[in-house]
Amino acid sequence: MGPPPSGAYRILDYGPSLVVVEANNGLMFEKSISLNGNEWSEVNEIEGYFLEFQEYNFVLSWTPRPPESVADHVELTTPYGPTFEYVSYSILSDGEVWYWHHTFGEWDMGAYCLYPILGIMVGAIMWFLIVELKRES
Repeated sequence: MGPPPSGAYRILDYGPSLVVVEANNGLMFEKSISLNGNEWSEVNEIEGYFLEFQEYNFVLSWTPRPPESVADHVELTTPYGPTFEYVSYSILSDGEVWYWHHTFGEWDMGAYCLYPILGIMVGAIMWFLIVELKRES
């Protein structure tokens, strides 16, 4: 995402498509995560854009970690029916803001449900083979 003017100091507010940071000089800057939102803009107050999503925070162990030492870090998920988004923001030691985002769809969650079903099927096949081998001997 690049650093805001004066470098970032801490994350004040965040959501799936926006982050608000405090710069080293005490000013606040926001950046929208969109195709058109490539510039940092100064803000005078925090409006609490996505505070309702923060109660859903959890950490996924396989997500990429920031590339260097971190001054501040937040992660959140936003549920949208059968899908959800996972977003991670970090302020690196040089004041740059690092961002990672992934959307999980119905098929992603379905893949996780497949493993228990496969385990039951393999267990049933093994049970059937053991019973047949005992019956023959």
